Amino acid sequence: MKSTKDLVEFIIHLEKKFTQSEIKIQELQLHLNYEVSAKNLAKYLILRSHELRPIQNQLHHLGLSSLAASESHTHYQLLNVLKWLAPEYKGKECTLSDDVGRDIISQRTKKLFGDKRADHNIPYLMVTIDERKADDVKYFEKLLFNGMNIARINFAHADEFMVSQIANSLQTAIMNTGVPCKIHMDLAGPKLRTIIPNKKKKIELQLNDVIYLQAATANESFPKKTVLVSETCIFETLQSGHRIYFDDGKFHGIIEEVKNQTAAIRIVRTPLDNAVLKQDKGINLPDTHLNTHSLTTDDIKNLRLVALYADLIGYSFVRKTEDIQLLRTYLKEFGIHKPVIYKIETSEAVDNFVELLYEAMKDPLFGIMIARGDLAIEIGFERLAEIQEELLWLCEAAHSPVIWATQVLESLNKTGLITRSEISDAVMASMSECVMLNKGKNIVQTMQTLKDILKRESSHREKKRFTMRPLGIVKKFVSERLNNGHSDQ
Repeated sequence: MKSTKDLVEFIIHLEKKFTQSEIKIQELQLHLNYEVSAKNLAKYLILRSHELRPIQNQLHHLGLSSLAASESHTHYQLLNVLKWLAPEYKGKECTLSDDVGRDIISQRTKKLFGDKRADHNIPYLMVTIDERKADDVKYFEKLLFNGMNIARINFAHADEFMVSQIANSLQTAIMNTGVPCKIHMDLAGPKLRTIIPNKKKKIELQLNDVIYLQAATANESFPKKTVLVSETCIFETLQSGHRIYFDDGKFHGIIEEVKNQTAAIRIVRTPLDNAVLKQDKGINLPDTHLNTHSLTTDDIKNLRLVALYADLIGYSFVRKTEDIQLLRTYLKEFGIHKPVIYKIETSEAVDNFVELLYEAMKDPLFGIMIARGDLAIEIGFERLAEIQEELLWLCEAAHSPVIWATQVLESLNKTGLITRSEISDAVMASMSECVMLNKGKNIVQTMQTLKDILKRESSHREKKRFTMRPLGIVKKFVSERLNNGHSDQ
């Protein structure tokens, strides 16, 4: 444990670094809306680049704030601690208090997701629309009556006619019920999906099977167990030893050989029951640096529908700042001025998350979706719990609304049976500004259950107290942008 003198010196050092960081952030040329938030995020990054757990314990023993819930107002909280430890120290005045920080997030959330008629103390609810109900106005009325604030249309499963049907049915339901609702449209992005070249459109897989991944453009006869893929550029960077997952991680394989546009894959894990790989299932390559473009030809075509119907744009598989710049170029070309929700679902996006936040701050408003399905496969299920929390902290420091997505109460939604782990997961969702539900046959029951869980949780806590080890995903930005390339450890 540091002496009180050492503790004061360390906190004063942090405070000076905070002040210096404001100059660095001004060089980024961000939108004026994010001037305060950008500076606060930089200060939080500096804070989280240090090992703070011993400091937190010492502050706690002194009866002072341990800085554990300072995300939205980092400098203000540090100055208050200094007032008690070193009242003679005169740091730069900071007016970004806890109340102000939370108010900024609240205002952005309302602007992004719209007005609420009820349930003001819980996150907004986004519901993925079942395309089979596209022309069923009663279906939309039920969703609205049970708390849907945002309707999600996924371009991966909806064509132009279906999109127009959904938009028209929803608009009719809004008029009938008087309940407001926004439309969120997800651009599908370069999602790799299985193409099975046989009549049954499926193949049975067993442990240690060797199967082949091949370019769909190839014109030849295929081995019996072959999976085709339309994104042929993956073979440019695919290497032996790389992992490959199919169908949300149900099947795990290792690349044994890559030759021309064919990869031999050894299957090392399958489901215990019904080990059948079907057509149009997702493919994940977490070890492979993909050269795929973040916007596909279909995405660009669908921007016309976005311009007509969407309130929010979901940007899938964003990985680097250039992806944001590319979408921005097309939005300008199409004359679209609507907020973008950046979906974090790859390990590359996690590694570049701070840079993505600052690039997004060049626009007047944006949101973040933690898309935990692909993300869990990409980073490993073991890391998901800590990474999703780290993303929440960083978004709060940036005063950016977060959508908690993928498989929330999934068992209940699909089968009508809820699991204990699903309840715990839904409790975690209460830390976000919006929770997304997938489509399912029990969607109304699922919405009611989720609201009940969220209401109970919101009645007795807002945030948890965390201990602050250094965050690996902030070190690069702090070193390169805030410390002039020098480590401050």
